[in-house]
Amino acid sequence: MAKCGYACINCGLCKGELKPPILIRKCLSCGYVNERGTKNCVKCGASLSLQAGVSNTAGNTNVHTM
Repeated sequence: MAKCGYACINCGLCKGELKPPILIRKCLSCGYVNERGTKNCVKCGASLSLQAGVSNTAGNTNVHTM
């Protein structure tokens, strides 16, 4: 259980306590592969950080169906 006693049922963290974001290289908006450590896409400006517990695939149109 979290130190505060009120842990999130999804991640187990205290309310308001977030894990640091994960930086990805390939932009989810335009597909451009950025240099390591870049926080925003140099081509379209979209954020390259993924936050735990947040869906980052809502706008993904590359879904394969049969």
